[in-house]
Formats: sequence, C-alpha cells, structure tokens
Amino acid sequence: MLTAPPGGRTARGLLDAGEFMAVTATLARDRPDIGWEYAEQVVVETLKFVAAAAQSDERLVPSPIVDEGFHALLVNTEVHRILSARLGVFVHHYPAVDGAAPIVPGRLQRSVDAIRRVGFTEDKEMWT
Repeated sequence: MLTAPPGGRTARGLLDAGEFMAVTATLARDRPDIGWEYAEQVVVETLKFVAAAAQSDERLVPSPIVDEGFHALLVNTEVHRILSARLGVFVHHYPAVDGAAPIVPGRLQRSVDAIRRVGFTEDKEMWT
C-alpha cells in the first residue's frame, strides 16, 4: 500500500502515460467545455483523491469536479483496476442519491486533509 509519494513522485505518476491519456480523454470527451489542459489537471487531482481515499479509514467525498474525474477513471475499468493494485486497495465510488442533501460542511475539508496526509498538495480551486 502507498504510504506517501515515494521519491517525490507526483500524483500523475500513479498512472503510466497511456493510462493517464485514457482517463483524460474520457473526461475531455464527456466535458468538452473544460478543454484538454484542465481535464489533465482534474485527473491529477482525482488521483490525489483516490490515493488519499485508499489510505483513509473514513469515506471521503470528492468535490464536484473531482467526482467527474473519478467517473472518467471508473469507466476505464482496467486503469482503475491497475491503479487499485498499485495502491493496494480498491477504492469504491459511492454516488449521491438524487434529491440527497448537499455535501455536509467540513466533508470536503476532510478529503483535503487526507490528500495532505498522503503527501500531496491539493489544487485549492478544485476543492472550493
């Protein structure tokens, strides 16, 4: 199981180039309004979130844009399986139910705190 980014690894380094491209392409296809560069940034933030969730004892909540990146990862099932193997745990997705209450205050901050605990720095813009 990953305990911290080894050797200063980046979140992007959790996937190889082809895996990263597949997830980014899925997100860019589903959200053409955000552009390729921003889609890459969202996927990086998603990888931080998944790495944090893999080590957390509590169920973490992604921000809305990170959730879109998580969906792009999930539909690339082989990439998700490979990432899970690298992290040592399968990170599940727990979708919100239509009509559910909005995210409880403080839940996103717990996710950000978990991202920091695994050695990454969050992109603040994606968590507000």
